Amino acid sequence: MIFLYIVFIIFIVSFFLYNYFLKKTEVFFKQNKKGCLKTPDDYKVIYERVYFNSTDGIELSGWFIPSKKETDTTIIMTHEDGETKSETFDWSYELYEKYNLLYFDFRRCGESKGDFFSYGVNEVKDIEGAVKFLRDFREDFSKKIVIFASKTIGFCVLKMIKDDNIKVILYEPIDNIYGYIGKKLEKTGFFIFKNYFIKKKLGIDFLENENFKFSLEDVFVFLTSRDTFYNFKTFKVKDKSEIKKWLIENNI
Repeated sequence: MIFLYIVFIIFIVSFFLYNYFLKKTEVFFKQNKKGCLKTPDDYKVIYERVYFNSTDGIELSGWFIPSKKETDTTIIMTHEDGETKSETFDWSYELYEKYNLLYFDFRRCGESKGDFFSYGVNEVKDIEGAVKFLRDFREDFSKKIVIFASKTIGFCVLKMIKDDNIKVILYEPIDNIYGYIGKKLEKTGFFIFKNYFIKKKLGIDFLENENFKFSLEDVFVFLTSRDTFYNFKTFKVKDKSEIKKWLIENNI
């Protein structure tokens, strides 16, 4: 009888712990920055508010900024986790001297809709939606498209988007998605079974078996501490401002 009581108590405790950590995981993936602190208006930059859907149907909010010079190249400027399009615009808007620019908020971030942010796994569908928007509605501005992405989002772009007519610029790409998200979860007091709950939420094991979709000549990687990222062309920089300078000085 005592054995049965012990088993029952273990079951109850396990049940409550499981649901506690499951709920904690759900809350974590919904804690993203909303709203936009600044807009191009604050910088006296001409822009157009645009709205489009991700390829899985989520409404996204963005800004399209035509270049001061006539060009058929548009850079899709994506933001990092924990940010919105405002932060990316703040350091990079001067690129409109040479390129057309599209900024947008990923799902569940900024002014976009969506249930949760997945650190790149689903956000590639947001980027694909941005590419489709440009080709459908800004074709003359976007015969050439470049994607700028960072950290785990950048890695997911390489693994999941296939398009021979797109080039990619990556800043500090991170291929250990479990480890990256796990460290963030630890800051919320989540110390056990992190990978299990991350996998349950995102299902990212498939990324390990996917080859990179882009050729070596179409990817430019900018790193601050490491020297290499697989076999892609890499450039050492101190911060993002040096990427802006490189883009202005070079034709991509």
